[in-house]
Amino acid sequence: MKRVIAWSFLLLLSLNTSAARPQGLRFAADGTFRIVQFTDTHLDPQTPERQAEAEKTFARIDRIIRTEHPDLLVFTGDVVTGSPAAGMWQRLLDTLSRRGVPYCVVLGNHDAEQDLSRREIARMVVSAPGSLNTLDAAGELADVELTVGGSASERVAAALYCLDSHDYSTVEGVEGYGW
Repeated sequence: MKRVIAWSFLLLLSLNTSAARPQGLRFAADGTFRIVQFTDTHLDPQTPERQAEAEKTFARIDRIIRTEHPDLLVFTGDVVTGSPAAGMWQRLLDTLSRRGVPYCVVLGNHDAEQDLSRREIARMVVSAPGSLNTLDAAGELADVELTVGGSASERVAAALYCLDSHDYSTVEGVEGYGW
């Protein structure tokens, strides 16, 4: 009985999250697929100067999305690196959701060095509309394989791998950040 309940819960959860997920990624009829990558945005509200830089970054992100009309956005680490981080993450996710472009986030080595854990960040990211991220068994952002369908068929035409090296080295005797 427990197994039936667990499978039922997982089925309902997958149906609920799939409804919020964007449709599959596809090449356009002209054979194009445009990706915009943002890395090391270092959004940080800690001081007026850093907040002003964050404002410029938000304006730049919004302008690039409006100008480039991407099919996919990818954030590759050190996205929000200052406290309080929740407001910055929420503002970023709201901006992305408003633009309606699917996106994937890979955390960097500095993203959890403030007042949110990797799990807390992950819950925010996966719950936002447009996110292609999922959670791993530890409740963090899972590594993601994104497939892109062909323009005229269901066949996979490209695959993108979004892999996280995590924060710190896990090799005994090797200090410092992961790689």
